Amino acid sequence: MDYTMLYTPAIDIWSIVCIFDGMLTGKPLFPRRNGVHQLNIFTNLIGSPSVVTFLKKICYHLLQIRNEKAISYLNGIPNKTKVPFSHKLPNADP
Repeated sequence: MDYTMLYTPAIDIWSIVCIFDGMLTGKPLFPRRNGVHQLNIFTNLIGSPSVVTFLKKICYHLLQIRNEKAISYLNGIPNKTKVPFSHKLPNADP
């Protein structure tokens, strides 16, 4: 698979946000117990992806998922609204 088609500058910005959050709070932005837990942490903060984003960026990967339980889980994730980073880091200076 050619992952370069999925790489954009947004990935760099995402990394910087995660690093700065860790520096400000002293803990990881997305700690995890397992992949499902981490996916829930992602969607609790950034919300559910829009249909357009999902289709453009993720659909190709879902087509390669062979595990029926994983497909069922992904299809059953409820829609979530993103949380502003100002709520996550209320003491951070914008």
